Amino acid sequence: MRAITFLLIILAVAVVAEQPAIAIVEFEAKNCDEGIAEAVGEIMRTEIISTGKYRVIERAQLARVMEEHALQMSGLVDTSTIAELGKLVGADFVAVGSVSGLGGTYTISVRYIDVETAEAVLGKTETASNEAELPGVCRKLAAALTSLPYSGSSGDYSYSSSSSASGRIAFVSNRDGDREIFVMDADGNNQTQLTTQGGRYPSWSPDGRRIAFISNRDWYNQIFVMDADGRNQTQLTTQGGENLSWSPDGRRIAFVSLRDGDMKIYVMDADGGNETQLTFKDSSVCWNYTWSPDSCRIAFVRDGEIFVMDADGGNETNLTPNRSADYRPAWSPDGHSIIFLSSCDVYYKIFVMDTDGRNRIQLTFNDSSDGSPVWSPDSRRIAFYSERDGDREIYVMDADGRNQIQLANSSSGDRGVVWSPDGRHIAFYSERDGDNEIFVIDANGSNQTQLTTQGGSDPTWCPVE
Repeated sequence: MRAITFLLIILAVAVVAEQPAIAIVEFEAKNCDEGIAEAVGEIMRTEIISTGKYRVIERAQLARVMEEHALQMSGLVDTSTIAELGKLVGADFVAVGSVSGLGGTYTISVRYIDVETAEAVLGKTETASNEAELPGVCRKLAAALTSLPYSGSSGDYSYSSSSSASGRIAFVSNRDGDREIFVMDADGNNQTQLTTQGGRYPSWSPDGRRIAFISNRDWYNQIFVMDADGRNQTQLTTQGGENLSWSPDGRRIAFVSLRDGDMKIYVMDADGGNETQLTFKDSSVCWNYTWSPDSCRIAFVRDGEIFVMDADGGNETNLTPNRSADYRPAWSPDGHSIIFLSSCDVYYKIFVMDTDGRNRIQLTFNDSSDGSPVWSPDSRRIAFYSERDGDREIYVMDADGRNQIQLANSSSGDRGVVWSPDGRHIAFYSERDGDNEIFVIDANGSNQTQLTTQGGSDPTWCPVE
């Protein structure tokens, strides 16, 4: 009997040893009480333990190591530093995140960092309507972690290197004479038309259940929304709307309108209610803008300078008060940086800065224009187009500007770059055969594949696979 008991103990210890270890760093509180963020961290620990898939590093051990090595929460901003912390405590993953409060709702964002590669292998955002919903939201975020494969015997994490893209892509095609919205699998199969009265610029909701788009079916550009299968098409605006963008929490839609004679930024609920004007300065043009990942702020362009404001239009601040014309800001998914274009000479170049406007760094330097920078989902890379070789072609570089590589070589002008949710693939469109068609390519430049043959542009990848 003792021998059997001893054997069971040995087996139990072996199982625990094979479980990957995860360290959960204290969540950052943004516009909410520190106690809420602390509670979220504790709930996440409990929920991850309950999955039975991971061994959670003790909170006291994590705090002791941080104190011994003089590590501060504010210093855990890049994945390399986070990975170093993980190594110090013997973790395979580190979870870092934040809790953002807005009007009684709480948006929880979490990233899971692979300690061995120092890469963010998964990022998720969920929103709770009130404090009572926090445990359920944390349960979803913990469950997402179980999708990361672990070999168990050698401690290696084997992320799929398959070149086959997955998920769905919405796009625009005029194959029947009018521009309509279609959806297809990421390999080009199952192309299905969703609209029949005109549709452009499709935009997936963060949960992948709906698609917002622009249509001029009543002679004016208005914003509509529909289910992901094309059903329940509903008009949201009546006084004009362009350049729409879902808030990352999926609760609101921002857009631009000329209804008062000048381009101004507005925001409304996802059902079209509570339409609110955010920018008011007379004789100014506001067009490019970007949400912060926590849905609490918006960076935008006014008359060639980049500003940031709260999501209700308050606390407007100029981030780039200089002589250069700056535009097309894009907030990094990790919330730490903003990339943008600046006409520092006769050409536009890509720059990056902190979200408060400090530490402005130029990333591209060639004697030609670069444009349309887009962050990868893990904030480690930037895709963009460049005319440095005479044609508009797609490039990728590290977030600090290093390792710039050309992905596609074409004289037809590649554009409309969009990353796949896992960051392994890039979709774009190009006029290579006389018509715009959609292509997909691995993020390292291999396995370029044409997805459409009857016309396609403006691809957008469903954020949920």
